[in-house]
Amino acid sequence: MGFGKFLGKVAGEISKTLKEANKERDRIKTQQEEEHHIAEQELQAKMQLLDKFDFHLLKSFCTDVLGRLPPDQYYKDEKSGEQKKLELDRHDYVEFIVDGNQRIKLSHIKEYAIKKKIVTPYFGEQSNADEEKREFENIVNSIRLHFQPEKITHEEHLEAQLTIFLKAKFPERKVERQIFSKSGDRLDILIDNKYVFELKVPKNKTDLRNLSAQIDEYIENYPNIKVEAGLSENIRDYVEKYKLKYRVQTVVFNIELRK
Repeated sequence: MGFGKFLGKVAGEISKTLKEANKERDRIKTQQEEEHHIAEQELQAKMQLLDKFDFHLLKSFCTDVLGRLPPDQYYKDEKSGEQKKLELDRHDYVEFIVDGNQRIKLSHIKEYAIKKKIVTPYFGEQSNADEEKREFENIVNSIRLHFQPEKITHEEHLEAQLTIFLKAKFPERKVERQIFSKSGDRLDILIDNKYVFELKVPKNKTDLRNLSAQIDEYIENYPNIKVEAGLSENIRDYVEKYKLKYRVQTVVFNIELRK
């Protein structure tokens, strides 16, 4: 091997190593950002729930769950120079619960709040559903605006194209293809174990009617479901049916088939 070729090989290996290192660094950074985001969300949820506690119940929570009250705080009296005990307020108790006790999770606070009838057992579920709906709509809008399918020979090619698009667009999310649900149904694409995408390239009305049956089965376990479909002469009518009957979003593409 000539010296020039040897240097070229070394340079190529270095470049490859740097790319892999940068990829790993980006992965770690994304993971850290996601963990920080989750921690911030939990902290905010804790604060919102504790805001519903009156002062007496904040004290009770510290005694019953933490087993101790916030430590006494003192200040120096300017006139006498004596150390005097500071009267703690609800802010001190909330700060002690959320900042001074990392082992206390949101679930612990919620369980106590339910026990003391501060909130109902369903507290927070609606807000979680709203958040999931916003996330799902964000994914759907990205597909609607930016996904441009290439020519395909069959339906699975469309699945592969959309899977690649979603993994590139949302690298922080878990995107899986052809996953089986608990009931044994095959899901075309599943994101984060909660968002389902069913893809169809319908040839006739029978395909569209069969899709209605699939949606009926899926929607019990996956309320966030969306249909991706190639254009056919009947599909526009069925899109409206899916929306009215199941409240399922549908995006229609003009797809060319390879010969």
